[in-house]
Amino acid sequence: MNGIRFSCQEGMSILIQIDIVDYDNLSSLGMRITKYVNSNLRDIVRVLIDILETDPEFDLDGFFPRDYLMRKPQECRNAVNELYEIICSKNIRDFIKPKYEYLLYAILYWWEDCTDDEDDLIINPIDDEFKRDLNNDGKNSLKLIQDFEEYYYICFQDHDFLPEQLSSMVMLYLRNPKLLEMFFQHDNLDDYIDLMECDLRDRYLEMQSEKNRGLCNSLSENIVMELISVIKRFQKRIVHFENRDEVEITADIQDAIAGSLNSKYDLHISREFTMGRAIKKLGETDIYIRREGRTCYRLCSA
Repeated sequence: MNGIRFSCQEGMSILIQIDIVDYDNLSSLGMRITKYVNSNLRDIVRVLIDILETDPEFDLDGFFPRDYLMRKPQECRNAVNELYEIICSKNIRDFIKPKYEYLLYAILYWWEDCTDDEDDLIINPIDDEFKRDLNNDGKNSLKLIQDFEEYYYICFQDHDFLPEQLSSMVMLYLRNPKLLEMFFQHDNLDDYIDLMECDLRDRYLEMQSEKNRGLCNSLSENIVMELISVIKRFQKRIVHFENRDEVEITADIQDAIAGSLNSKYDLHISREFTMGRAIKKLGETDIYIRREGRTCYRLCSA
């Protein structure tokens, strides 16, 4: 691959965060460092995309965990283009999903392995003005952005997506979820599912399923307690309901419980409106308790 050169597209912002830049107080030099490093990342990923487009049978083994690649081969191929689009975005990314970090790390390793000349590892040269500004900055930035080995570090906030660290995180979570929060700076382990080792992924998913069932059962109990509380309040005003029909009582229940279900559990309550030739009238039909547009529970009329 000797002599490969790519020109940056004018006006393009290439914005994966670089670890040596302070983005809380981003300077013009910091932005230039960001664009420069990302221009190299962009052109390296572009080489892989060109290969994939030329050779549809090109094997992505080594770019993704074996199990992930076997289960979702098309998703893995799509991820290469998605990573390229992220790098070429016009917005600074303060976070990219672990699967893209894994892929970028693997692409850097692949690029180093298949490049004949060390001088070609860093694709884009640094112009004299940029070099002078970096030297005047009094930091080590010039050396870091010209040393390809440093790209394994400066392009990532951490390496928790790599197999050894990820397995340690998952095993710690399986033993004690709270300990994971204490010792690792992680977002959501669900983002790492496809990168997990097979047995750990299965155990993690089983644990999450049990946790969700527990939450569902707990939520059911809370809803029942809210309903009981409303009914008890109604019992104190039993005379008030003697001459009210089912439509009015249903509306009273809805009004009485809607606020607490929404504020405490982010649930919404609604009544089914009959249509066409339905025999039931409004109030004789079911009450639905929903979350995010889905029916979670249904209170049926007798």
